[in-house]
Order: sequence, then C-alpha cells, then structure tokens
Amino acid sequence: MNNNSKNISRAKKLFFDYLGSSFLMRHDGVEEEYHSLGISKTQELIWFKELKEELLSKLSNGDYSTISKLHQMSAYDALPKILAIMSEGDSWTKLRFAEDLWHFTEFEPSDSTQAEHIRRAREKAVEIWQVLLKTVTNPNVPEEVMKIAAKGRSAYDYFIDRLKSNLKKATDSIL
Repeated sequence: MNNNSKNISRAKKLFFDYLGSSFLMRHDGVEEEYHSLGISKTQELIWFKELKEELLSKLSNGDYSTISKLHQMSAYDALPKILAIMSEGDSWTKLRFAEDLWHFTEFEPSDSTQAEHIRRAREKAVEIWQVLLKTVTNPNVPEEVMKIAAKGRSAYDYFIDRLKSNLKKATDSIL
C-alpha cells in the first residue's frame, strides 16, 4: 500500500470514528492530523453518505445506538428510515429507542417536510412510552444503570419514573 493510500485509509478511519465531526476530532486532538491528510469536501460528502448508510444498516439490524450517532451527524434526512424501523427487544431497549428518537427531534426544522418528520418521530416515541407504561411489569433495566441511576428504587419504580418523566417532557414540549 503506497503512502497516499495509507493517508486516505487513515483519513477515512478518522472520519468514520468521529462521525465526520471536526468538533469531536478537535476534542480528542486528532483534527489537525485529519486535516493534514488533505481530504476534499467532495470526498467527505461521499464518506458522509457511506457512513449514514452503514449506520442505517446497523439500525435495521437492531443496533439502536446508531440513532444517536445519526443525530450527532445531523443526518436529519434519515428520520423517515428510522421511523420505518420498529423497535424490538426488551423493555429497556424499547425505552432507549424512544428516548434516542425523541432526542433526535430536538432541532429546529428547516422546512415543512422536516417538521412533519419530527412530528411523526415524536408521536412514535410517545406511543412507545405509553405502551410500555401500560404493559411492563418486570422491566429489564441493566445492572449498571441500576447501580448509578436508580438511587435505591426498584427496577420497576425506576423504569416507570423514567417513562413518566419522558411523557411529561413530551407533553410540556407540545404546550
């Protein structure tokens, strides 16, 4: 592999690792290295699209953590594809999916299409929370979350409090 290929390979790895974000690269001290590799804006756009499709593929395969990565990338055009994915898994997974989906919608839409996607995403998050509130009797809260966040409450109480807090936030944002 020649030096130019190594530079491109290194730049692509940094771009993907940091979701194309100069801010995140700067935070970890690699921004200068990335920019020294001389990648064009055109190439970055190609990589951005490739990264977005990779994350959407992971999302389709149940890796819901990619929602927050798409949000960090400001890939708002991905919202329709995210909405097409049904959250599956245990109660904790569904709760986190809805929270990430809601968090993704916390931006000012630039047009009526984005506004409609935001409205639909928020409705889906609220629907998931309402169903969980009505149906969950034994939530699967990870042990590490219980140690840090539950503050002596049972998994059920912690889970229900979190659901109610999310629903209150949703209601408050509508008013």
